[in-house]
Amino acid sequence: MSGGVRLAAMSGIIVAIFVVFLVAHVAAGDNTSSAVTTTSSPPKARVDSVQEVLHGRKITDRYRWLEDTESPETKAFVRDQLAYTRSVLDPLPGREKIHQRLAELLTIGTIGTPQLGGKYIFYIRREGTQNQPVLYVREGVHGKDRVLMDVNQMSADGTVALDWWFASEDGKYVVYGTSPSGSEESTMRII
Repeated sequence: MSGGVRLAAMSGIIVAIFVVFLVAHVAAGDNTSSAVTTTSSPPKARVDSVQEVLHGRKITDRYRWLEDTESPETKAFVRDQLAYTRSVLDPLPGREKIHQRLAELLTIGTIGTPQLGGKYIFYIRREGTQNQPVLYVREGVHGKDRVLMDVNQMSADGTVALDWWFASEDGKYVVYGTSPSGSEESTMRII
């Protein structure tokens, strides 16, 4: 696992732990004791088992139909699921305080773990207002930072993500993957 991928995994864990503590802190400091109840239950997903054999093992996928994101049935299920989630989360006390604090903290930005490639140092950095981190390179410790790849320039809405990147041992090449709009399908490029 590269430094960039490891950092992304650790960042996710740290953010999750932070959010749990922040919610607990805000809830403890919020003296409004309104009980949150919802009159409805989560929407039930239709079970439609699809079986296939992969590497000699029978695999059953009960919700394969949900993978078709363009299906009217899938869209309706997601819409209903979101409505139910909003009905549970929106009335919770302290949500606005949490939102404000997270917005404040996220403007701080992040910097990734440096990776060496020959005489070059590669790392990612995201300023607080950027949607995605930017991949930088510098020659040696005292070199000047230079943008190597800025995925924020790849789409007007900033939804192209830099999924992963690796520098060659000599630093001559960098391979990286990008994906648009939350897709899990990376496009590999070499520079």
